[in-house]
Amino acid sequence: AAVHDILDWSVPRFLLLVGCAGKIAVKHRTPTTEPLVLVARQIVDADPKVVTREGTDYGMPCYKCSRQLRKWVNDMVVKRAFEGLNVQVDKDVASSSSFIGDENSLEYEAIANRFGSEVLLVEMEAAGAFHQIEAQDIKAQEMIYGLIKGVSDDADSGAMIDKDARQRQATAQAAQVAFRVLETFDK
Repeated sequence: AAVHDILDWSVPRFLLLVGCAGKIAVKHRTPTTEPLVLVARQIVDADPKVVTREGTDYGMPCYKCSRQLRKWVNDMVVKRAFEGLNVQVDKDVASSSSFIGDENSLEYEAIANRFGSEVLLVEMEAAGAFHQIEAQDIKAQEMIYGLIKGVSDDADSGAMIDKDARQRQATAQAAQVAFRVLETFDK
C-alpha cells in the first residue's frame, strides 16, 4: 500500500526496498565468509495462485528490478566499493505473504523446482510492492528501483533463533549498500 501511495503522489528518482531475507537452500549458498547482500535481478511472487483438491498451483509471476540499478551496483562491485560485503546482482528473490522457513514445505519445493539456483533468497514484502511498480509502468520507466536484501538466516527451522539480532545486522548491511549507492549517484 505504501508503494501505491508513493507512486500516486509523485515519481521518486529512487525507490529501494531495503531489508533482510533468508537463503533458500544449502546448495545455493555462497562459500564466502563475507556477509551476503543481494541486489535482486527480479522478484518472484511465490504466493499460491490456485488451490484445488489435486494440489496447489504456484503461478509465480516475476517482476524485474531496474537494470540501471543492477548495472550501477555491479560496476561498484568491480571497483570494490563494498569492502567487507559479498554484494551480488545476478540472482532472484522469492517473495511470499507467508514465512518460508521449512525446506520441506510445498512453497519451498515449488520455488526450488521452478527456479533452481536462480532464486537465492526468500522474503515477505517485495511482490506486493513490485506489483504496484509494474502497474505504474510509465512512472516505473522514470525511476531507478530495486530490492536490496542482507541475509539474516537460512530459511529453515533455525530462522527464529536470535531472529531480531540477525535481522538487524542483515538490514544494516543492506542499508550500507543502499547508502553507498545513493552517495555515488551523479558522481
